[in-house]
Amino acid sequence: MKYVLHWMLLVCLTCFTSAGVAEKLSSDGQLSPSYGPTFEAKAIQPFNLIPCETTGTGLVIDVDEPLLARCAKVEMNIEGKAFAVGRRSKQLEATHININIKGPDFPAMTAIIPLANFPAYFVDAVYSGDLNGDGQLDFAIELSSHGNGLAAEKGGRLFILSTEKGYRYVSMKEVMRDSSLARLWGGKSATLILQRLVVAGNNGHAVRAEDGKLHTFFMFDLLEFDANAVKGIRLSNTADLRFPFFTLFTDKPSATATTFLDRYAKRMLWHNPVDAAVSGKMTSH
Repeated sequence: MKYVLHWMLLVCLTCFTSAGVAEKLSSDGQLSPSYGPTFEAKAIQPFNLIPCETTGTGLVIDVDEPLLARCAKVEMNIEGKAFAVGRRSKQLEATHININIKGPDFPAMTAIIPLANFPAYFVDAVYSGDLNGDGQLDFAIELSSHGNGLAAEKGGRLFILSTEKGYRYVSMKEVMRDSSLARLWGGKSATLILQRLVVAGNNGHAVRAEDGKLHTFFMFDLLEFDANAVKGIRLSNTADLRFPFFTLFTDKPSATATTFLDRYAKRMLWHNPVDAAVSGKMTSH
């Protein structure tokens, strides 16, 4: 709740409900972000994820309220668990998230992720597809905070990626819903066009905008799925000199780079999303 309220307060200066603006991970036609740079048609191709059938509330912070997902012949269970000391009757909120997957071609595998490392509290959708191009099925889990205004667009992503010896998970916070997946420049694996939210101004913020006023910006990065990378995903901004790309948040989507941030301000606002991601191996049982 504190997490949601924090973002509701943060964005209230520029509140705006962008229903319908954000694309799902399985972007259906409009591949370039609603905000951010556009790509030439020959440079970007759709990456079609397959929606999984899900049952459950999706509120994973509640103990023993599992979300069940079926992706082709693979079954997934996402469930909050309370490992704190005390009577069970008092343990209504999860301390960890337990993820189990099992399929016909691999043994049942489990990951136990501390709630502090989980992207968000609400699982909105689960998708499947070969993200890293190794011929094996991967999974993309879309989560949100269910706030108001921009807070409703802020959430996270959890990716379950195949490896030579099983699966790993990659947990990413601070992901806006306009983030999308695509194939760029004929690549074999998928690229995540990551959208994040940053704020600059003179109201106690460390980074000042050029006009000295308080502004909200969208920041975009390119992250390519790579089975050989330590976390299964790597920063690929060098593939396009426009990235990281900053655009001013307004009530109308814009593909124009902002002039309110100089190079120093951008460096201060930017942080490596791969370094911030939490990754771990799933264990077989």
